Amino acid sequence: MEFLEALQRLQEGRPRNRDLAQKAKKDGIRISISAVAKEAGRSRTLIGHDECQYPRVRQRVLAAMAPVLEPRTAQDVIKRLREGNADLRAQLSLSRSQNAALVMRMAQVEKNAKRLVREAQREAAVPKRESLQVAGRGLEGSNVVAIQGRKTGKASTEEPSDE
Repeated sequence: MEFLEALQRLQEGRPRNRDLAQKAKKDGIRISISAVAKEAGRSRTLIGHDECQYPRVRQRVLAAMAPVLEPRTAQDVIKRLREGNADLRAQLSLSRSQNAALVMRMAQVEKNAKRLVREAQREAAVPKRESLQVAGRGLEGSNVVAIQGRKTGKASTEEPSDE
């Protein structure tokens, strides 16, 4: 993806954009949504607001923008750990709900497959009838005249027999 590649180049200090390259040589580049969009050659509105088209890219840019501060107190460490724990719990909850939906879908597919297998077995168990059979008896020896048979596809000219 263009935005992620642009972010990577900015973090490494090797932008391809002419303006950003000059800035990098003079002062260094501050990573921002605008800088990443400019380096990618795309509009910043694609990653510039909370309901943008690329929310994951936006999150990565915002994470890169945040200063990395070493925790100084035990409370800072605890706060960061709790935030990380909350993120992991949210991811776990999402994964569990996705797994539950997949299990339900799989059960539905299995049920449908079993139904189709039973139907196929039933059809295979029913003997195929000849097209000239009526209720288990052939036309030979009966007073039934076939109008059109499946075997030949032609009209029958047989006369009923007097047996």
